[in-house]
Amino acid sequence: MSELTLTLKKAIPIIVVTWILSLVTTLAVVYFTPNIFPKTWHEIERFEGYDTDDYENSFDVPSMHWRIRLGLFGDLPSDNGSFQLTVDDFALRKLPWEYIWAGYLGDNYFTGSGRHWIEVYADNVEWVIIVEAYY
Repeated sequence: MSELTLTLKKAIPIIVVTWILSLVTTLAVVYFTPNIFPKTWHEIERFEGYDTDDYENSFDVPSMHWRIRLGLFGDLPSDNGSFQLTVDDFALRKLPWEYIWAGYLGDNYFTGSGRHWIEVYADNVEWVIIVEAYY
């Protein structure tokens, strides 16, 4: 046998062990990385206004899960204000002023990445809409 053949025969176990270690390391990274860096909510857009006749805007969602956080503020008499929020073609909130209090109204969850839009009608109401994506 030539010296080259003996050298290759000696190198094969080293190559196999290196390949196995590389595979194990890759699997460990893939398995444990999501636990090291857990998904969280990230603000991707913020819209604010007051007394809006017709406000429309679009936004891009980079993940499958997202939510809208809505805040309505004011201290007007109950018959002086109204608010309506439409997300895509879904009327999310349509409230007369008597059902609105000063502060945060909660989360509304959605699925589907890509471009979405909102439409707001507000009368004597200050509003804040925060769009957050989960990634």
